[in-house]
Amino acid sequence: MKLGKEQHKRGILSWDTEGPVAFSTATADSPADPPNWSEYLTDHDGSVVESPDLPLNMLRCQPTDPATMIRPFEVRWERIGDNSVITQVWNDDISSAPTKLRHLPGYGVFHRLVIATPYLGWEEDISLRVGGAMLRLVTGELYGEEVSPMDQVTIEDGNVTITGEMSGSMVAEGRFIE
Repeated sequence: MKLGKEQHKRGILSWDTEGPVAFSTATADSPADPPNWSEYLTDHDGSVVESPDLPLNMLRCQPTDPATMIRPFEVRWERIGDNSVITQVWNDDISSAPTKLRHLPGYGVFHRLVIATPYLGWEEDISLRVGGAMLRLVTGELYGEEVSPMDQVTIEDGNVTITGEMSGSMVAEGRFIE
């Protein structure tokens, strides 16, 4: 799946349920704004969201069989926000507030590699997604986590502790392959 910057700002909706289900999205600036619901999305591996890029996100579902929404299930809305990938995850209840993840497409183990490419150029920022792998070509600011070396190992009462310096967030400017 190839996404332009504006498409990825609106997002990709994906889900894991027991059977077929369709989701509709709506976005708004505030809870007082009336929702403008999109057409139903049907590709559970990744449907491109058509709702505008606004801060408040809402979901509704249309299962073909009510047993489809038997727990556990997971719905993920991944989008570009603040120059990083932000994923909202609904677990078992789309009417509750989602869990928000930064730099991650969902729960699990993921690896992120960012390479500065000052001598390469491209016409527009794009995101390419194949399965769980995503490749982004980014020009401008990119947010990330600064990680210090984990250089202290302590073994006490059979427990191993690895420590390092404080880490934090950072912003880099340039052209990147993520």
